[in-house]
Amino acid sequence: LVPALTGKSPIFVSRRAAASLDPDEPKPMRSLAADWKCDASNVTFLADRLEDAGYVERRVSPIDRRVKILQLTDAGLAARATLHQRMSVPPEVP
Repeated sequence: LVPALTGKSPIFVSRRAAASLDPDEPKPMRSLAADWKCDASNVTFLADRLEDAGYVERRVSPIDRRVKILQLTDAGLAARATLHQRMSVPPEVP
């Protein structure tokens, strides 16, 4: 798990979750559950935390209004970029 600080409290986002939230192609929450190989309730739990932090917004799918999609916000895009940057730098060895 990689910590992303919100300024208030740490939110832990797995690398798989960070990679699955594509800024150009929001995914339905059910698809994220399939990608992450978890129950939809786990995606709901994570989405609640990310939404509270201002990283994502739940939106209605333009294809099917019964489906909710997760869309990264500007803060979410910045956090995602920070995560990718941190993950690309090897840790310092003392």
